[in-house]
Amino acid sequence: MKAKTLKFFMVLISAGIITACGSQAKKEDKYFAMTGQDLLAEGDKNLDGASYEVAVQHYEAIEARFPHTSLAEQAKLNKIYAYYHDRQHGKALTEIGEFIRLYPNHESIDYLYYMQGLINFDRARSILDKLLPPDRSKVDQNQMRESLASFLTVVNRYPDGEYAEDSAKRIVYLRNLLAEAEIHKAEFYMERHAYIGAINRAQFVLDNYDATTSVSNALYIQAKAYQALDLPELAQKSILVLRHNFPYDARLSEFGFANTPNTIVEEVDITEE
Repeated sequence: MKAKTLKFFMVLISAGIITACGSQAKKEDKYFAMTGQDLLAEGDKNLDGASYEVAVQHYEAIEARFPHTSLAEQAKLNKIYAYYHDRQHGKALTEIGEFIRLYPNHESIDYLYYMQGLINFDRARSILDKLLPPDRSKVDQNQMRESLASFLTVVNRYPDGEYAEDSAKRIVYLRNLLAEAEIHKAEFYMERHAYIGAINRAQFVLDNYDATTSVSNALYIQAKAYQALDLPELAQKSILVLRHNFPYDARLSEFGFANTPNTIVEEVDITEE
């Protein structure tokens, strides 16, 4: 009899603990009475009001209570937007990477790649804006390359999408800036008479950043480096390409040409032999 009484007593204690835990969990979860739609609406309200931290709390409550639902997907998208505007770039990029991994075929996937590019673009630009124009190419280029890769994904995979046009404009800007950085390295080598290094940096521009504002500088550096190495044929090749594509370049006078258009100029391949 005593054993049965003890067992019944233990059951009551267990039930009491479970009830207490449930009550405590509800007290700790201040959103437990809200529906998923209510949480999303309240999160969006805080997002619009620039209360980003509070907005994120609502979105995370949706993800915790309604995982693997369209509501959770929308909450994660909105959370990325909140992190971006709150300048928590690292968290935003982490969320983007996770979203792309979980939902590679989501209808908003082009938006995610665009945001990925935009975040790295803004991170790089925040550094660039602190530098004087001549020094802009000296900043580390990793973020710019990552940004470029994301925008290229948008343009190549989703050319008819909403974000393709803006991505294309940013690609032009980034390619010009990255090309300038390579020219800065080439000039560094030239100043130290490391002519092979200068030629290689210039060739990298010609191979990877054609149609940028740095192409003429790359050709000029190659011509000067080849002359310094006493390789007249290769120097002449670079000079002819420079003259053909940039007939008004004032630096042509250094090679015995007036900076005026040519009537007939031999077509010359700019790739290395």
